[in-house]
Amino acid sequence: MTVISISPRRDLFTILFLAWWIALWVAGEATLIGVMAGGAQALLSRHVPNTISTFRYLWPLIAAGLVAWSVIGVAMIGALLGEIAGKQVVTSSSDTLSITRRFPPGLSEETYPTSQVRDLRIDATPGWWLSHLEFWGLGGGKIAFEVDGKTIRCARGIGEDEAGQIVDALRRHSII
Repeated sequence: MTVISISPRRDLFTILFLAWWIALWVAGEATLIGVMAGGAQALLSRHVPNTISTFRYLWPLIAAGLVAWSVIGVAMIGALLGEIAGKQVVTSSSDTLSITRRFPPGLSEETYPTSQVRDLRIDATPGWWLSHLEFWGLGGGKIAFEVDGKTIRCARGIGEDEAGQIVDALRRHSII
């Protein structure tokens, strides 16, 4: 059995940018909650100035915006935590290949039968859109393989030399 722990390079710019974005997100979230609370309070007190009367028609839109804003914010917090403390563990045995992504506060594991794993390779150019997602802690990585006609990627944030060493180790110690 081969177990390889992959900690991506920590990008200081990404960490600082995400922290700055989250600070602005918190301010926006607080403002939107304040607008919702103020409008609801005015409607309940039956003291409804003209500007608040439109609130009764717009509150579903504001509430939907608050939900979307919250989901995006939680995703960015997850991206920041993943950038700070995330890692991947690739485990290969004679019959399975598992990719475990450990990122606070969660864990994601995918397991593939080695009999179905084909074309294990270094994929340095995964396409422009995947490389942009990788910047945000999403997307694939430098190592790719095929399972049932689907391309699976792992080892985000490492260099080509490291990817080559990992591919060699997986090929040496397993049936892949």
